[in-house]
Amino acid sequence: MAAAPSSTTESHRILEDYLSCGICFEPFTKPKALPCLHTFCSRCLESQHKKWLEDCRKKPPQEQQPFRCSICREPVTLTSKGVAGLPDNHDLANLCEEFSKKTQVGEQKNRCGFHPTKEVDLFCQQCDVLICSECIGDGHPGHNITGVKQAAPQIKANIRAQLKKGQQKMEAFSTFLKNIQDVQKRLTDNKTETLQEINKAFDEQVQKLQKQRDGLLATVDKTHQDNMAALTGPRDTVLTQLAELSRVCEDAEKRLEQEEVVWLSQDLNLGEKLAKFENTQIPEVCETKLSSFEPKKSGTLIELGKVTTKNMSNKMALVLSKNESSGKARSTNVRPIRVGQPWVRKVRFGGMGSGRGGFKGPLGVAVSQDNEVYITDYGNSRIQVFTMDGVYIREFTTTLPGETGEKLAPHDVAVDRNDNLWVVSKDHVVQYSREGTCLATIDLPHVRYFRSITVSMATEQVIVTECVGQNGELRVFNQDGSEVGTFGSGHRSPEPWFPQYVTVDGEGNILVTDGNNDCVHVLDRERNFKFKFGSKGSDKSHLNDVRGICVDGMGNIIVADNGNGCVKMFDSQGRFLCYIVSGMEDPMAVTVSPGGDVVVTDYDNHTVSVWTQR
Repeated sequence: MAAAPSSTTESHRILEDYLSCGICFEPFTKPKALPCLHTFCSRCLESQHKKWLEDCRKKPPQEQQPFRCSICREPVTLTSKGVAGLPDNHDLANLCEEFSKKTQVGEQKNRCGFHPTKEVDLFCQQCDVLICSECIGDGHPGHNITGVKQAAPQIKANIRAQLKKGQQKMEAFSTFLKNIQDVQKRLTDNKTETLQEINKAFDEQVQKLQKQRDGLLATVDKTHQDNMAALTGPRDTVLTQLAELSRVCEDAEKRLEQEEVVWLSQDLNLGEKLAKFENTQIPEVCETKLSSFEPKKSGTLIELGKVTTKNMSNKMALVLSKNESSGKARSTNVRPIRVGQPWVRKVRFGGMGSGRGGFKGPLGVAVSQDNEVYITDYGNSRIQVFTMDGVYIREFTTTLPGETGEKLAPHDVAVDRNDNLWVVSKDHVVQYSREGTCLATIDLPHVRYFRSITVSMATEQVIVTECVGQNGELRVFNQDGSEVGTFGSGHRSPEPWFPQYVTVDGEGNILVTDGNNDCVHVLDRERNFKFKFGSKGSDKSHLNDVRGICVDGMGNIIVADNGNGCVKMFDSQGRFLCYIVSGMEDPMAVTVSPGGDVVVTDYDNHTVSVWTQR
């Protein structure tokens, strides 16, 4: 098996990554900093800027794109000096120089710092330093001097001790730099997502404005058409009369100019024709409508929304990237737990019944990323959906696909990456859409006991508990229904394990509550036993008939201690932190919302409660 890389090698690699240009991937040469704070070699920027200018010359102005950073794609505006006008990154330049010197140390001879022409070949035991022959008379008269070879074991021992400390410090430095990289990636992703949301909101507003504009323009056009139509009828009538009168007048003028008596006998009715128009009424111009536009005067421009910020602690930054691994809740708003600060009940809802909002044995609970609470209503064969404030949203009957529509008594529920629901009963796993459409089924061997279910976001596998007699195991499936296998705990406990509820944490570890041994088993993502915590008892660190389990965004473990009538919180290593609920009759299932609130079902009281820290 290949040896693991040393901390020195790993630190060397990290330093090389930090001190390498993102364009040429070589150590920085005359590094220049862009306004976005990314740094590149001066010659690399010059080359890219030259290529950008050439591209611009080939395109019309309206198609030209701005010069951009190669990493974040932020536009960069250069002064008349071009790349030369960008600020030098002196810190990186100095680090590159120091790193270059470090890599050349092995090639240098051991020269005396006080007598450069002499090599250090002696060791002063009193001063614990290497010296040359001329140093004996200058600064070490009468001291115990030995040769380097004789002192080598002591020197090496001293160096090894210091080396170990140095390597430990390098490892700490390397971890810090890795954490910085993780935070930077998180911040960059956050920026991209926020910009996309702003642009989406802008596009939606533009579409609404365009729709409004089209409606307003259509209204103006319709009003104009109606006005024109109202004027056209009278206009055409008057035009006809005008043409006829014009012809009669013109004919009369010609007749009068002839001054002959003959035409009078032929056209005596000419006067009548002219008299006809004497009483003709000239119509008035009909009433029309003028359009005008009155801009909405709200005092402000259209408001898309607002950008808010919140502090992100170091621990938050590290766990945020792991939150997509749990099938019970995917917490994006990690709220630090304030130990000593009491939890208070935010709302309680439900009660015995089969109508809307009533329950007959709420066994399982899950919360979606948009804070919809899904409750398995065991006795009513349905899933009910609520808001985090306990407001009823909808429900659907848990049935199998097919003509029979066989009803299932749902035990537990989990939410996958696509916000589909996975529901388990004694002999089936069914995948439903949020609205209750059956998407897939997995057949299970019939068992007498309760089953729990979770979905690992890391592996996208479905994990189901199973107990037959005194033998407990986990069944693992791919989402296409193919079975990965069955697995035990690998634990060492006085009694066989009896898995009750199961969940997955942010690192892919599988956590299972054990009803026989009153403890919690923690397995890694490959289902190898890691550790367990808890034992039968009634104090804060003990458990009694343990049931539901979930993990919050900070990695804290929340457990329903049914026999002691409470819900407890432990850290990721199983150390007690605080009580969330106490004095409950039958706490059963637990889950945590994206905002950090805890949802608990009470089986005997047929209620659901939501708990929060003020």
